[in-house]
Amino acid sequence: MFELLTETDIEEVNERAKKRLRFARIDEQTLKFVREAGEIILPHKPSIVEKLYSSIVSDNTLKEITFTYSNEERLKKILSEYIDRFFRAEVNQQYIDSSISIGKVNSRFHITPELFIPAYQLFVQIITNILIEKLSNKPNRLTDYINAVQKMASYDLQLIVQTYVDRTETDFLNRISVMLNRICRSDTTKQLIFSMEKQIDEIHNVTANSEEISASIEYIANNIEKVAEITNDGMQSAEKSKETIQKSLTNIHEIGKVFHSLQDNIYYNH
Repeated sequence: MFELLTETDIEEVNERAKKRLRFARIDEQTLKFVREAGEIILPHKPSIVEKLYSSIVSDNTLKEITFTYSNEERLKKILSEYIDRFFRAEVNQQYIDSSISIGKVNSRFHITPELFIPAYQLFVQIITNILIEKLSNKPNRLTDYINAVQKMASYDLQLIVQTYVDRTETDFLNRISVMLNRICRSDTTKQLIFSMEKQIDEIHNVTANSEEISASIEYIANNIEKVAEITNDGMQSAEKSKETIQKSLTNIHEIGKVFHSLQDNIYYNH
């Protein structure tokens, strides 16, 4: 068994991360139990990886993403490394950055929470089942280990999902900014009409992103109590973003009406 650390790894992380750890009720004892649980779980790592991989590729969307941007060997390696990192339970800045990077990858490849969360829940379920099987005659230890693993998993999932929401929302708002800047730079009728047509197409795309964010936040709210605060913030931002899109679209249509009117006047004057 691992000895309880006299100086917790938690002290190495920033204040924002410390608050989240306290909210999740993760302390030195929690980390100790996770490491001890790892001694039971890690011998089963190959079978855990296989089960997770099979579950991932059973979903058509995840399967397409996997084989478009990765491959079986690479995905299994990523899963194996994550399991090792999870049960080392070294909650330092490197650990946090690693979880954040998962959220960034999810955002980049549009792996929404609706797709990611069930796979992560399966990971926790598999671990729980193994612990129950191995510690059925030690109920107190079983309870300690399961509680510790669930706290750690909840914390990790919160980091990943919030990063996904923040990153996706930022990209979405940046696209709106670029779109509006293009409109402002248009200085001739021909350029503006061309820009309008192009921007309308882009509005459809950013609206789809907005709907993706909203759907993701709604899913999180319904399935994960631990990230309720995140979803509320994300939902408010998504609503503001949709209002911005609607205003932009209205302005574009108004500009279009002006140019159509100008064209009609030119036609009748000739």
